[in-house]
Parts: sequence; structure tokens; C-alpha cells
Amino acid sequence: MSAFHCKLASLALALAAVGGFVLLLVLAAQHPHEAPLLRILAFLWLVAAGASKLVFDLTETVERETRDKPLRRIKE
Repeated sequence: MSAFHCKLASLALALAAVGGFVLLLVLAAQHPHEAPLLRILAFLWLVAAGASKLVFDLTETVERETRDKPLRRIKE
């Protein structure tokens, strides 16, 4: 995956995290009876999406570092 595609995917994950969080908070404001549950779900959504983005970014960084390193030869 190219650097551009990795950055684009990372941005999409971040926007999905914030968008889902805001959407659930708007639903909580519109439906007062379900508001406590929707707020909890909004928080969980933000945590899960943040963890997903963190794992994606770390995996992409490790992949980039191993791809850029020259191969080492084992001396016997």
C-alpha cells in the first residue's frame, strides 16, 4: 500500500471515529429516554475507533520501517 493510501485510510478511520461519536451524541440529544445508553455507546465507539486507528497506524509504521531496512545476512 502506498504512503498516500495509508494516510487516506488513516484519515478515513479518524473521520469515522469522530462522525460516529457526534452522530450518537446527536441521537442522544433527540431521544432523552435513551440518552444514557447512547452516550455510553458514543464513548465506546470513540474508544474502539481510536484503538482501531492506533493499531492501523502502528502496523503501517512497522511495515514501512521493515520495508526500508536493508536485509541483514547471517554470518556463520
